[in-house]
Amino acid sequence: MTLPAVNPGGGVVPLDPGKLIDNPPFKKDIRLAETYIAGMMFVEGSDEIVRNMRKGDRLELRREPHNHYDRNAIAVLDADGIRIGYIPRKTNPIAAGLMDSGKRLYCTVSNADAFFGDLGVTIELMMEDL
Repeated sequence: MTLPAVNPGGGVVPLDPGKLIDNPPFKKDIRLAETYIAGMMFVEGSDEIVRNMRKGDRLELRREPHNHYDRNAIAVLDADGIRIGYIPRKTNPIAAGLMDSGKRLYCTVSNADAFFGDLGVTIELMMEDL
């Protein structure tokens, strides 16, 4: 069975329902917030971690619902899966709720400076558009 589709140039183009689209044309991840990585000063070697970070680096997130200090805790992980800090408490309630409901969140480095604030790692909190 062939389904019709609209052709951008006009007319109809047949679509094969058995053929999967690998890259949906309008997929764009959603920016939720700009924030920073909290608690990096407690991580051994954090100065070097920051020096090696580059703008655009992807960092993974992991929920820690049983964290004794914050039930909405979200750990930030480096490329090796090692915890390098947390999403700040003031930012994490909505993100935690999204993650708990099955949404996939991650962050990207927007600025890394070893001489600014909490080691100066500013991040973009992102949600995958599935």
